[in-house]
Amino acid sequence: MFFIGLAVLWSVALVWSVWHIKNQPPIMQVLFLFSTTFFVLGFFGNWLANKIENRWLDPFADKLIEDARRAELGDEGEDGVCDELAKVLGAEYSIHRNFKIPGRRYDIDAIVVGGKGIIVFEIKNRVSTTLFANTMSYEEKNGNLISIPYKDDPRRKLISYCHDLESYLSHKGLGKLPINKAVVFLKKESARIIGDEIHVWVVCGVQDLGKYLDGIKNDLLFTPEFCEKINSVLKQ
Repeated sequence: MFFIGLAVLWSVALVWSVWHIKNQPPIMQVLFLFSTTFFVLGFFGNWLANKIENRWLDPFADKLIEDARRAELGDEGEDGVCDELAKVLGAEYSIHRNFKIPGRRYDIDAIVVGGKGIIVFEIKNRVSTTLFANTMSYEEKNGNLISIPYKDDPRRKLISYCHDLESYLSHKGLGKLPINKAVVFLKKESARIIGDEIHVWVVCGVQDLGKYLDGIKNDLLFTPEFCEKINSVLKQ
């Protein structure tokens, strides 16, 4: 509205000036032309700059801030979960963080290798609460439940990641290996289970990691020598 009013005032002044400028000396006419051009360019340049800022720069800056915040929360979650894993499992287990399968765009948050076999973790650190039903998941915001698209369900992602990892390890000559999997939330209040068969184990809070791991029996296939072979592949 400010710019519209300014444009109207400028148009009136321009008409009045053009009407009178023809009687002025040439130097005044040149100065008038220069100042008018400068004003027009400045006015429309400022208008264009505001449009660019509001439409592109502000959303881009907000996205950068949001991405940085998510990365910070992700690092905090991975640090907390992996520290607890190291404490509960001990030195005979190896933890591989942010493992990237060659040719894939994603990385796996944590892979544990040891006497209990291979355990893959998808780690979450969220300020909102995620609810897991049998086949659906929801995000709780301001007292409302918002359905999470199937492709974004962390359980579905983890199943896909483990399938790719299984194929990769088999391709490396290790055979088709069983893989345990769990979605782990750093904070207990960030996840809630509301279904009976959720297909992938969900650990609600890092304090329950020990309970989950105690439920996994040792696998005789995973001798120290065989675990070392797996570790060497994951370190490549």
